[in-house]
Amino acid sequence: MSYISLGGKYSGIVTRLSKNGSTTFYVSYRNSESKVIRKKVGVSPEMTNAKALLVLNDIKEEIRAKKELSENPNSPIPKILQKKVDKKTYTLNDLADYYFYENESKSNRAVQNKYNYHISDQPFANKNIHLLTEEDIEGFIKRKSLQRSDNRRSNSGNVTKLHEKGSLPKRKRKSRAVNLSLEEREQVDYDNNIKEINRLESIIEEYKNQVESTPEDYWREENKIKYLKEINKVLGYRLFPEKARKLKQDKTLTIDQLNALRGILSRKSIKELLLLASTIVNYANRHKRLNIRNEFHILKGDKLYIKNENRKIKYLTKEEIKNYLQEIKIITEKYPETHNYLYLISLLGLSTAARRDTILSIKIEDIDLENNNIKLRNFKTEKNFVSAISSPAIKSEIVRIIDNRPASSFLFENPTTEMKITVFPPKMKEVLDYTVNCNKSYLNFLTIKEFRNTVASHLIMGGTAIAHIAQLLDHASIRTTEIYTQLAPSTAKDDIATFAEDFLSVD
Repeated sequence: MSYISLGGKYSGIVTRLSKNGSTTFYVSYRNSESKVIRKKVGVSPEMTNAKALLVLNDIKEEIRAKKELSENPNSPIPKILQKKVDKKTYTLNDLADYYFYENESKSNRAVQNKYNYHISDQPFANKNIHLLTEEDIEGFIKRKSLQRSDNRRSNSGNVTKLHEKGSLPKRKRKSRAVNLSLEEREQVDYDNNIKEINRLESIIEEYKNQVESTPEDYWREENKIKYLKEINKVLGYRLFPEKARKLKQDKTLTIDQLNALRGILSRKSIKELLLLASTIVNYANRHKRLNIRNEFHILKGDKLYIKNENRKIKYLTKEEIKNYLQEIKIITEKYPETHNYLYLISLLGLSTAARRDTILSIKIEDIDLENNNIKLRNFKTEKNFVSAISSPAIKSEIVRIIDNRPASSFLFENPTTEMKITVFPPKMKEVLDYTVNCNKSYLNFLTIKEFRNTVASHLIMGGTAIAHIAQLLDHASIRTTEIYTQLAPSTAKDDIATFAEDFLSVD
């Protein structure tokens, strides 16, 4: 194929038509040594005549600016060189580096790991941010819609600090602690679960052979077996083709339910990834005064808009709360050296409805025992709010945990390192699994995160005003809280009965 030089205002731009019908764009110019250079700048449809002209003009201005700077080293840096650093060559990864560094205090490690794992290696992430297209985003959504979900991704640390020259920090690339594929790890889990089930069944058999034993002696083992069998049932869908085929034929499952059982990324997760990328671009536009079109900001009605299914709110029933707390209290009292905080963390989660980072960041000085208040920190809005110590039992447990420690100490600290703990102890999930989840299907499993939903759900079902619940949850907008209104008791039946009674009553 021959090269075609464009004339008129597009002078200096050369195109070449490929066999597949796409057009490759080149720019032709003389460098600082007056040597003619022809440089490839892109392929249609992403590259156009107008975009190629912008690239050519930038190259020419940069050559002139460098020449000017070499002739007068003491002159200020020409604007075109500043523009090249501050705007023209930015990629999404560059903006992400800037975002995570600037927000190191309030963006937790999980968000950065999510970006590194899901977005940083995407083709468009290292592309000039100004050249992103709808096709880039559409391709990303399609790839993620087929990707297996992997919660055990790397826990890389925060971004490094800016070095002395002031350039942006480099992200820590994702890495694997175990050199096994996801499918291999699932096979290991499946096999280990079978071994654990066999071990628990032998323990139950030993109990049954004892004359004075009762089911109360081995209910934990029985519940753990039920939970593990449900986990292996789902792993079977992912490991064995014949079971996967039967699952696909189940017409009662929604797309999101089918994806959850197959271990595929949910549409909600993909939407959150797009929102994260959009937030990064908006932050750069606002704080670096860049004029970048945000391709990740997808509105309802747009071609690429992802519609979530009506999400069912998950919460613990009062009986489930009772069973969980009863067991967690026994463990706290039985093993104070290793599980001293489990009961109080659970009580605070089920009374304040605060998020994990908020609960684990409570300092002793934040607690006002005289007025029964706790000052909490919302790390999403970077604001403090106050919650009540709602029960004498909770107050008593707080006093026990505080003991005689300094006011500046965190309420929940590792006894060995005296540093605050940053994640909920794994034992909490284990207890939740064999006291609650053992009686549920995989799609209805609950996590410790559902403690927050549990508080809000029971309050709305009890008739508490939505505005009061929004205040308790410290939602920035009451619209966020309105998701719980689906659980509100309907008074329509009583209201219509009263209405009918009025016009049917006989004088």
